[in-house]
Amino acid sequence: RTSGWAWHNRGMTTVQELAYILSALTEIMRAGMARGFDLSDLASRLSASVALPADLFDAISKCRAIRRGWGGIVSALGLDPDAHRLFLQGAVSVRMFSLIDGEVNMLRTTTALLGGAIGGADQLSAHPHDSLVGSSVAGRRLARMQQHLLIEESGLARSLDPAGGAGFVEARSDQLAEAAWYNFQKIEAD
Repeated sequence: RTSGWAWHNRGMTTVQELAYILSALTEIMRAGMARGFDLSDLASRLSASVALPADLFDAISKCRAIRRGWGGIVSALGLDPDAHRLFLQGAVSVRMFSLIDGEVNMLRTTTALLGGAIGGADQLSAHPHDSLVGSSVAGRRLARMQQHLLIEESGLARSLDPAGGAGFVEARSDQLAEAAWYNFQKIEAD
């Protein structure tokens, strides 16, 4: 697994985070090739973690853009992107949390998780709304319940692409994917 979540929380922009993830995945594939691993098997075992921001459409677009970037990498290796789908974990961004009004962090977390669910994340992870000051039992319980509600009761997991075809989301995902791919190519060139 490669994680952009930690780098996001240290200040990387969304484009930088996605380009980093694509570069890390490429490096794993490159190392596997050098050791004679079966690329199809290796590609099917990889996963990535992205930070989900409070902006619903940013979270949706981020998940969709990383999948498009991964599809480009897999295609370049002669593999079928549909058969080698990247397992994607969406983890709530910590840098969006507030110390001043911690209760609002519940709304931020819910919006971020919803964006990850609509964007197609395979796994969602939340933090208690009061985690910056030491999480409470109630905060941890609420974080678990937010995940369960979105995964189990919303019905989003039953749709292959809940945001597919929405012009605004498609355009935003395309812009983000193109910017991330451009930065990924710069990293690879260096």
